[in-house]
Amino acid sequence: MRICIVVLLPFILFATSVFGQIPVKNPISTEEWEVYTKNLFVKLTEGTQYEELANQITVEININDTPNAGSWASDKRMYVNTGRIKLVENEAEYISVIIHEFGHIVLDHRSAESVVPAGGDGGRPDFNIDLSLWEKQETDTDAFVSKILKQNGYDTCAQYQGFEKVLNVKGYKFNKKPTPFQQVFVRRLEIMKGFCIKMDLCDFIAWTG
Repeated sequence: MRICIVVLLPFILFATSVFGQIPVKNPISTEEWEVYTKNLFVKLTEGTQYEELANQITVEININDTPNAGSWASDKRMYVNTGRIKLVENEAEYISVIIHEFGHIVLDHRSAESVVPAGGDGGRPDFNIDLSLWEKQETDTDAFVSKILKQNGYDTCAQYQGFEKVLNVKGYKFNKKPTPFQQVFVRRLEIMKGFCIKMDLCDFIAWTG
């Protein structure tokens, strides 16, 4: 049995600070953010079982104000809209975005590829997928994000904080009569809140080596 002292969030934030800063957001350079994204994949996956797959990913930064990101497992491609980047406040939040899309590729979620076209609005009801299957794929990928954040010493609350901003912008969180599609997003947010965990001293020491 481990005897560990609980390390609160400031220690996690300290750990996060050693991973650098996000590029400038005003104005957004799509080329700079694409390079930054690829470098993050290298840093997060180097020496892991995901390294080879991460090296095959094509990253596209779209000039589009809709706060979306998406991926296609079939051809190992992902995009992030500039509207989504504008909501990002730190590296951990951005990692939550790109690792979520990478997670769909890792988990081979090909059936989700027809849900939202590139640059589209995630609130669209005309998706071509079983809703329960799609929700399971999304929550499985959210759990994957939480694992990667923790393994790399990032704040596990970043995913929740970033996703909450998206729902606020899209109005899903405050919609009194949300569509079944929108309800999935709200349920996911509550699950993400559970990923906001304390890091104990043993975890922190193990990460720092």
